[in-house]
Amino acid sequence: MRKILEARQILLQVQIRKGPDSLTKQVYEQLLPSYPKVPWKCVMYKNDARPKAKFIMWLQLQDKLITTDRLAKWGIVVDLECVMCNNQPESRNHLFMDSDFTIAIWNKILLWLQKQAGPTTGWDQHIAWIIQNAKGRTQQAHIFRSVYAIWMERNQRIFEKKSRNWKIIAREIAYLSNVRASHGVQNLLHSMLF
Repeated sequence: MRKILEARQILLQVQIRKGPDSLTKQVYEQLLPSYPKVPWKCVMYKNDARPKAKFIMWLQLQDKLITTDRLAKWGIVVDLECVMCNNQPESRNHLFMDSDFTIAIWNKILLWLQKQAGPTTGWDQHIAWIIQNAKGRTQQAHIFRSVYAIWMERNQRIFEKKSRNWKIIAREIAYLSNVRASHGVQNLLHSMLF
């Protein structure tokens, strides 16, 4: 009974306006908490990737992937060296932006997409450039969303002691983009030479 009375008080505060929206929709929208829109929404949604690839991308954007620098912060003893390039400590920024291995993959994908490379001065600028290129409903925007292959290669190198050439990873990204894409995006992919 108390919950019903509390709901009644909230309902009295809801301002109902005339229009095409139903009363239920108006009440629902006003009771929802308001959160700011995230700038990376265009990278996550309307994406043809598998759910686990989207989840890895979301973790990457939140800086929550379990990279060796995070493990070290938790007090776990691990080899901090990046398994992709064996030059620097592994972090999200290094793994997806600064590693020579990843740079080669990005350059090949950008060449394939006929795009110019974005700024590489910092993570925030890198993400802003990716968001800018992934916005909209263009066919190229749908292709521009892949970090899963790099993460899986990193995990294979650590856990299975297997490694592949960066050209194979770039080709795999292109292939998966083609397989998972809508018909319009597939037509665009077929017109590009890899």
